[in-house]
Amino acid sequence: MSVAAAVVTMANAVASSAAHAYFDERSYAHSGHGSSSSSNSTTAVTGTTAHGSSSSNTTTSSDSSSNSTSSDSSSNSTSSDSSSNSTSSISGTTSHGSSSGTSTGHSGTSGKHGHSHTSGDPFYTDVQVWMWYATCAVIGLLAIYHGYQLLQKWRRQRKAPLTAEKATEKRLKPWAAAYAGGRNWLNATAFPSWLYAPETVADALWTSAYMVVVFAITFRESAGWSFDAHSAQGIANLFGQMAFAQMPLIMFLAMKNNPISLLTGIPYQNLNYLHRAGSRCILVWSWIHTGLSTIRITGGRDSWSATYIIWGWVALAALTLLTMSSFTIVRRRLHQLFFTSHIVLAILYMVGAYIHWDEEGTWIWMCFVIWGFDRVVRWGRTIWTNRLWKAGRGECTIEVLEGDCLRLSFKRYGFTWKAGQHVFVSAPRVSKGPVEAHPFTISNASNDEHEVVILSRVYGGFTRDLLKAISSTSDKTVRAYIDGPYGQAHSLSSYDHVLMFPMLTHSTGGTGIAPWTAQMLELVNSKKHARTQLVHLVWIVREASVISWVAPFLDQAAALLKANPANIKLAFDVYVTRGSVPQEKRGLDTPTEKSGQLTPDTSESEYDTVAHLPAAPKDISLTSSNEPAHHSLGKLISPEAMSFVRFHKGRPDLKTIIEQDASTCPEAMAYGGESFFILSFCGPLGLMQTCRTALKQASNFSTVLKGQTPIDFYEETLGQ
Repeated sequence: MSVAAAVVTMANAVASSAAHAYFDERSYAHSGHGSSSSSNSTTAVTGTTAHGSSSSNTTTSSDSSSNSTSSDSSSNSTSSDSSSNSTSSISGTTSHGSSSGTSTGHSGTSGKHGHSHTSGDPFYTDVQVWMWYATCAVIGLLAIYHGYQLLQKWRRQRKAPLTAEKATEKRLKPWAAAYAGGRNWLNATAFPSWLYAPETVADALWTSAYMVVVFAITFRESAGWSFDAHSAQGIANLFGQMAFAQMPLIMFLAMKNNPISLLTGIPYQNLNYLHRAGSRCILVWSWIHTGLSTIRITGGRDSWSATYIIWGWVALAALTLLTMSSFTIVRRRLHQLFFTSHIVLAILYMVGAYIHWDEEGTWIWMCFVIWGFDRVVRWGRTIWTNRLWKAGRGECTIEVLEGDCLRLSFKRYGFTWKAGQHVFVSAPRVSKGPVEAHPFTISNASNDEHEVVILSRVYGGFTRDLLKAISSTSDKTVRAYIDGPYGQAHSLSSYDHVLMFPMLTHSTGGTGIAPWTAQMLELVNSKKHARTQLVHLVWIVREASVISWVAPFLDQAAALLKANPANIKLAFDVYVTRGSVPQEKRGLDTPTEKSGQLTPDTSESEYDTVAHLPAAPKDISLTSSNEPAHHSLGKLISPEAMSFVRFHKGRPDLKTIIEQDASTCPEAMAYGGESFFILSFCGPLGLMQTCRTALKQASNFSTVLKGQTPIDFYEETLGQ
């Protein structure tokens, strides 16, 4: 017998005995075909190492098997306990957590806890590597598509718009109509808001595709579906490993400073949906791992009291509660509770998962590194943007407007942004927590004065605390910091016609108009490569007096149009659902819904009531009781601005407005890839679903094939 073979045999025998003693002490029955703790031994034939693998083709030398005569190891000389630690002379490769034959490809269970990996193994397995191969491939494809879209926008901006005569010379191809109609159907078909499900068909397809790919990768190396005691633990380990491998991706998708957004052009708030979908996948995979692992626990009460079992249940409970607290109703109605519980439960989950299976701990450390990097970048940018090392740093002026609205003004030199982007605002002396920060869309366009303006309704929480802070003193200045800008701004300058549907958001405190006043100013002020010919805003409000919120922006737009004459038309229609309408600017012949006629998805309260708003404190008064319902328009808006502002009584007929605006686009008969019209929404879920329904009715395969302009649409939700 050779010396090398003898050493191998002795090492296998000692390791096998030690492993059996380790498990018997804990009364836990582990996988019979898993590798022993001597998985790093090598054969004299190949000199390669098998890390936690078992193979029906694995052999040992005749010398080592014939001389293994001790009572502890002789019976195992050709069993999986010894042969799994030898490499096949045929393969000559290193196996990282794989098995063949009738095994389940669970990367072989190590001696500890029935889980995989042994000392000296890499922290990843093949199945986890394939998961990240697929992730990088998808990101790469999206990055290529993003580059193509940027190129198309660049070409559109530099191409002169077609006249009505030239547009009729072109014909629409069926495939282009199918693409336009199908795209709007995918993005505009919504599920009920109360259902804990994807918001649109496109979201559902992304979620389903994600789950299918992860499921396929999980069973990539599985050779069978045998659910006996041994196979159950192997499959359980696969699901557990895939749950760990997804954690860094979920953390990437939650980052504000997101490299995936930079590569793909998808705003982080949109990626936040995939963050939630991936988290649900981890939850399902974790429960499957738990269920299958429970089959292997046969040691009675002592096994259930093992430390790693207890912490496994702690991690699973934290993840389950975290998912339940992420329901839409909690995120929108109890945002601070959602935010706090999200952090606490996420940390508890990761700590519990680490203690439960520390061999997979590298994936968890990655999560902390990613989160820490994001926080450091945000803190550093906050310090730089607000010049915290200078005197008078971080000042914010707050003005109280009619209708429970606050106007926040920040002077931040060197700070620039694009229309549609948002910032996070924190006020150390007002906030309830040291890391409390709230997102607000910037209402004005970037300017030479470096003034950032934010409009926000007072709706409990942070905004009500700001109001209280300035109500007790004559000084309307508070210490507040901004962090940003965030969000991939949608450039609207490459579109011929732009139609916006902002709505006063009574249920969450939003004005609805903030993103679009900035877009309006940016389009009007565009000095080059501006293709846009019409900007049409349709604002749905309760009282006409709220026009005072945007009066400065309307005056600024009028001044820009006068100073920079261009072929751009601006229309600002205000639909007042309650209260009186100024007689001097009442709109005529404008489509409105019939009295009492509502879209099924939208309730009357979403348009006309604010009964669910918290009552203002008795010591705080926003407007005097004897103040008129609305001022004279002449005192609020300049004569130039009054030329494009119109008031209407009632609710707008969204479908008719969309059809009329699309029909006036000069390229209404143009080729599908050459005509451009965008529809933008901002408001509560009820109105968004109403707009989606109107869009599907106005723009589908049939209407586009007949010559209607294809419509792109975009929703502003800040990821909520």
